[in-house]
Amino acid sequence: MPTMLLSFFSTLLRCTAVLTVFALAATLRAATDQPPAPDRPEPFHLAKGQMAWCWSAGVAIGTTQYGGVKSRDLGLGTFTFSYVLTNPMAAGTRWEGSWVKFVELIGAGQFQPGSGYLVAVVPGFRYEFRGGDRWRPFVEVGSGPSITDLGRPDLGGKIQFYSSFGGGAHILLQDRTALTLRYRFSHVSNAGLDRPNHGINNHTVLAGLTVYF
Repeated sequence: MPTMLLSFFSTLLRCTAVLTVFALAATLRAATDQPPAPDRPEPFHLAKGQMAWCWSAGVAIGTTQYGGVKSRDLGLGTFTFSYVLTNPMAAGTRWEGSWVKFVELIGAGQFQPGSGYLVAVVPGFRYEFRGGDRWRPFVEVGSGPSITDLGRPDLGGKIQFYSSFGGGAHILLQDRTALTLRYRFSHVSNAGLDRPNHGINNHTVLAGLTVYF
């Protein structure tokens, strides 16, 4: 069963990476084919009730600096649905922005050392700053349940919890399409439900495409 799951997620990651590259290339080409706007583009704002999905792929580099016995490197793909909770707050200040609720599906495969899989469903919150006309920075935090065979010597059992915090930016490509770049620090552990529970930590970099609707 683990071999079948690993093969499935390996294929999923390859497809995610290829399709993301094609989607980004097509979007960038469409954006460059458009004639220049006669006026400055409208500011890139959020509004309460706005929704979006983001499809991204990246790599998670393992570290034992903050705990854990073995450093593990993973490739991963994510699919994220988000919903804007508030209209812009703190208007006129550097903190102007909106709160966003998101739910993210994560599929990851370990490639160094050895192999393994991780699947997680992670709800979280993001604060998106006003930024500029064509870009918007954000910070985010999330935590949710996961299933994995990335076990000993770091973890006991298959049921774990995936938690992360980080930030990034949306870079507007078209009216409702943005390139999304993210960094996050992630931690996987079982909250003491099993032994051992040293945890697995990673520095993760993701690139993807966000579409607003």
